[in-house]
Amino acid sequence: MLEFETTNVWNHSIYGYLFLKYMPPLSDYAEAILYHHSSWKDIQNAHIQYGDYAAMIHLADRMDVAFTYHSGSEALIKLLNKSKALFRPDYFETAIQCIKNHSILPQLIDHSYRAENFKLCKTFHPSTKEALDYLKMVVYSIDFRSDHTVTHTINTVAIAVNIARHFHISEDELENIYLGALLHDIGKIAIPLSILESPGRLNDEDMFIMRTHVEETGYLIKGIVPDEIYQLAMRHHEKLDGSGYPEGLCAHDLTFPQRIVAVADIVSALSSRRSYKDPFPKEKTLSIIEQMGKTQLDPDICQYICTSYDQIMEDTDNSRIQVIDMYQHIVSEYERMMSQQHLATANSI
Repeated sequence: MLEFETTNVWNHSIYGYLFLKYMPPLSDYAEAILYHHSSWKDIQNAHIQYGDYAAMIHLADRMDVAFTYHSGSEALIKLLNKSKALFRPDYFETAIQCIKNHSILPQLIDHSYRAENFKLCKTFHPSTKEALDYLKMVVYSIDFRSDHTVTHTINTVAIAVNIARHFHISEDELENIYLGALLHDIGKIAIPLSILESPGRLNDEDMFIMRTHVEETGYLIKGIVPDEIYQLAMRHHEKLDGSGYPEGLCAHDLTFPQRIVAVADIVSALSSRRSYKDPFPKEKTLSIIEQMGKTQLDPDICQYICTSYDQIMEDTDNSRIQVIDMYQHIVSEYERMMSQQHLATANSI
């Protein structure tokens, strides 16, 4: 644990800092993530606004690592004491007392702390804008894992909204479609990057794992969002002929908004660069959509895609400019800060 405190901590600290810096809900607290592996002395010397947050995250992070190897209180305390000098003294003493009086370990072992966390979260009442900002932050944490996925979700949202407006969907349903499309791939946070970024065709085992992202999405959002939004996200891989997944639903099971999100997801995938392919040209994309519109996808929606593809893609390109700019700022600033960190490390040796 002591070795980990001094090596390999800056990559994710810098990226986490930059990610939050560009996210409206938590941008003010970004520096707490940048310094969450720093000693209490270094945190104080940095004079950051939320240094106490950084110190608390640091201690909680180290407690989690220690708990992974030693679930017994005596061994856990012994391990933590070895790096006592790194932590804010009053936080450290409180943590030790929580371990000694058995107020924390049982909750970690039986996972009852989750109920406490959920109860605490229920006291938070964000505005509609704040809630949407938090949703986007979670979604971007998945899409920003690589430049192959950075725009997939926002493309799906833009295409779905475009389709919905063409068919004069009500404002309430339009909002549901927007949120359903925004959340449709959130379960990919549970899929290994080696599978998400596989350069070739997935084997059967990896494809099975990839498909579990739908169930993972359901696990994350069920009971948190209205049922209609939940179903929109859960059914984006279902097909009219029953060949989709995870439930193998058929045409009579799928609402028109659900069909919209399903088509938008496929158009986004076909027209975007992925780890295993370049963007398909317009002709190939439309050929696939036209063919799928015969049995698997809603024919009216597919016909609209085929007749209005250029305008849909233009609108989609415009909608993702802000997201691409954000991502590029994060990448370029990350490279600059990592270069500075490597230089500082070399000079200190």
